[in-house]
Amino acid sequence: MADDARRAMLAGEHFSSTSGRPVPITASSDTAQPSQPAPKPPVVVTVEEVETMKQNSPFLDTSYPMTAYEWFKLVLLLPWTIIKLPIALLGFILVWGITKLIILGSPINQPLSPVRSKMMRPFLSFWADILMRLGFSFWRLPIRGKENIKAAEEARAIIAFNHVSYMDPYVMVKVFAPCGLAKIGVVKLPFLGDFARALQFLFVQRKGTEDKANKLAIQGSTTERIAERAADPRYPLFMVAPEATTKSAACLLKFSSGAFAAQRPILPVLLHYRAKCFHPGWGSITSTLFHMLRMLSQFSNSLEVEILPVYVPSSKEKADPKLYAENVRVLMAQSLGVPLADAGILDHIRLKHAGLFVDSSGGRIIQTPRGQKAVQEDMSSQGHPSSSS
Repeated sequence: MADDARRAMLAGEHFSSTSGRPVPITASSDTAQPSQPAPKPPVVVTVEEVETMKQNSPFLDTSYPMTAYEWFKLVLLLPWTIIKLPIALLGFILVWGITKLIILGSPINQPLSPVRSKMMRPFLSFWADILMRLGFSFWRLPIRGKENIKAAEEARAIIAFNHVSYMDPYVMVKVFAPCGLAKIGVVKLPFLGDFARALQFLFVQRKGTEDKANKLAIQGSTTERIAERAADPRYPLFMVAPEATTKSAACLLKFSSGAFAAQRPILPVLLHYRAKCFHPGWGSITSTLFHMLRMLSQFSNSLEVEILPVYVPSSKEKADPKLYAENVRVLMAQSLGVPLADAGILDHIRLKHAGLFVDSSGGRIIQTPRGQKAVQEDMSSQGHPSSSS
């Protein structure tokens, strides 16, 4: 099925998940048109939309509630979790200290020397693996398609992965130790800034700010800078999460076309999280700390990484980044065996605006008083009678 989808997309077609046959896609334009950033419209949510979100949002999943068995595991493993935390903290500080020493004196937005890079990447990959296995009980981390990594390095492909959990960055560091994109302000953040520098992230300007660190940022078009960084063999492979946010339901959100505008080949990477009682998917929840505690209290968490062959864009896809992004999304969804969601990061923003969350029990959707007030104000501003949801 995935091979049929790939052949259809290389021909400029969309693979139908219902009929199983390729359907032609017409590119929106023959040439990529530069777009000017439009002013962001205000977030407005109606009462009717709130009810729809409760039923269909990929960010609200009540499939893994706190059952008696889950409470039993949490209580039983809590002492072990308490023991692990100070050990993990000491290990984190040790890894950070060595990382800071290795990158000492290296300029921002410049490649590390070959010697430093050969030291840094395996070092961080090893410790990410230790954290995943011993810290979060991902005892087995099978990786399929490793042979495709070499082809990706030769083609200087951009890694695109499905974003599921806050664990994803550790997975990607373990497998690839890749670079990515961050605002220049990240450099100032304790710990995180040094790790981003060690992975040789591309730091771009924080537009609309007077941040003094902006003078250290790469100037010009972000798309062009990504294309340049991705093509430069002095850096690790460039990584993007085109969904731009995590979700709790098994699906693939709409893709941002930014990285696809770079016209580079794509290395699709699939993260298969599997669970019976608890899923690491991170949607709209009331407590991230409790969600993490539940993950730490599992006897075993399951994840398989699948690396697909390098996807080389056609001339039509190069001319239309949205078509390119959608074709890769369809291929990844077919390979993952999940549906395409008609939602994206903007829907996540609207959900948060409406104050919708899954409570700590994991089985009930709630709406905060602040969210209820925001929806009522939205209704009033649109000329609708104020009503309570």
